[in-house]
Amino acid sequence: MRLLSPDVSQVARDLGVHPLVALLLHRRGYSSLESMAQFLNPCLEDLPSPWHLKDLDRAVALLSSLERGDSVLVYGDHDLDGVVSAVVLSLLLKEMGFRVRYYVPPRRRFSHGIRPEVVELAASRGFRAMVVADCGSGEGALVRRARELGLRVLVLDHHSFTEEDEVSADVYLNPMRGPSGFEGLCSAGLCWLLRSAVKGRFDEETMDLAALATLADVVPLLGANRVIAKLGMRRLCARPSMARLLQRLGIREPSWKDVSFRVVPRLNACAKLGDASDLVRFMLEGGSSSSERERLIDEFERLNLYRREQVERALGSLERALGEGGGVLVLREDLEPALAGSLAARVCQAAGAPVVVLAPAGGGLLRGSIRIPERSPLTCHQMKERLGDLCLKFGGHAKAGGFTVREEDLEELRTRLSDLGDLIPLDRSQEVAPEHEAVWSPFFVDRSLASALEEMAPFGVGNPRPVLLGKGLTLREVSRRGGCSALYFSGSAYNSTERKEVELWCYGDCRRLKLPPGGGPCDVLYSVGMERGSVRLEALRVVESGRR
Repeated sequence: MRLLSPDVSQVARDLGVHPLVALLLHRRGYSSLESMAQFLNPCLEDLPSPWHLKDLDRAVALLSSLERGDSVLVYGDHDLDGVVSAVVLSLLLKEMGFRVRYYVPPRRRFSHGIRPEVVELAASRGFRAMVVADCGSGEGALVRRARELGLRVLVLDHHSFTEEDEVSADVYLNPMRGPSGFEGLCSAGLCWLLRSAVKGRFDEETMDLAALATLADVVPLLGANRVIAKLGMRRLCARPSMARLLQRLGIREPSWKDVSFRVVPRLNACAKLGDASDLVRFMLEGGSSSSERERLIDEFERLNLYRREQVERALGSLERALGEGGGVLVLREDLEPALAGSLAARVCQAAGAPVVVLAPAGGGLLRGSIRIPERSPLTCHQMKERLGDLCLKFGGHAKAGGFTVREEDLEELRTRLSDLGDLIPLDRSQEVAPEHEAVWSPFFVDRSLASALEEMAPFGVGNPRPVLLGKGLTLREVSRRGGCSALYFSGSAYNSTERKEVELWCYGDCRRLKLPPGGGPCDVLYSVGMERGSVRLEALRVVESGRR
């Protein structure tokens, strides 16, 4: 296909990659052979010095000032990022000779953040220091209270922070505090960086854990995070507990999709719905015995199945809402608050719109989870500004967040979010209709090309799947299959009169594609993936030819 300039074709030959991959990288801003090669084949040497992170030297000094045998409490949040953070910190602190205890609050009972009673108990039991991970931002009063009780406090968090957070703890680490090359790290990545600084080298031993959290959390999959995710995944099999879990799942060489969509959901189900200390123990020790390891994996499976059943049940009742008008979807559902994020993510994918799912949290409160499509101009920060004083708590990232409101304020919340129409398209098909990155007929997508595109993975925030444009196709048939729809198109391959057919998929309700009436020619925005060794094309938008 004559779609590539001679320069890009030469770059492809020099790199040894498919020409389309070279074109896509060029259009994403990788302007040199070196930057393209670094993206496709990251290595530890690509990472900047850990000491560029603000106050990392002070954090190392704080830990070094403690005496061997001192009792240190590790406090992690109750999602996979928080649990992995607790594991990485526990390993580090034990190696430094401290007596370590960890605590992760049960998600079903408590919302995000530090529990006041835990601070009081730690001080009364003679703990010398408290290391807080994946929470602590916006909790200056509690952090100061811990210090008043005699605890040295180190906070490692990657959520939004204030000036008060920077001075409340003895040391406060947050990758967003200034330029360092590590701005997008999740909390577990931050803990991994601290461990690397203490050891004097980038720590490969726990890189697999940092990769797990990086893929689980909503963080940009570029720069340092891409290095951690790509290299860390390769080491998952070296950890006995993870090797056994992968074996039980029938995974020999884990891909980013295996980790993101099969491993992470099972571990997250335990963190959010079960006893997070089970998950910490599983990662630290693999269970006290092989039988204990098997029991824990069985429990992960049970909790994940429960999560899926509850989310599918809720999705079934929401099918009508997914096809209605534009704007922010605000859904008040009678399900466990711990499942609100999973449901919001599924609805966001199916509806292609910003979603808020609210669940009863007891005491007249609702816990909300926000998910926003990657290509939407809306951010959680804008939502926070619009909700203002309604939120008792609010935290998160650009495209995912959580908050707590009073049940009595639900209608006011709906009203304020409905006013966000000036920030987002009212037509949901526009919400997920990105500009194409290359014109490429779906008839020319084969397994070789799909495999080549997977070299750009892992995909996610900051590094979405490439969007291709197929032109002049005819929609022949739409077939519903479970929660998906198969769309069958026919058309002529490039420079040929021969008619061919191709199958594309739409996940969720295909009404969001705004399929054109009649059988005239249409253009299709689509992405390419691999599903169990087979090519899978996903339709993102279908429009009449010439109307884009």
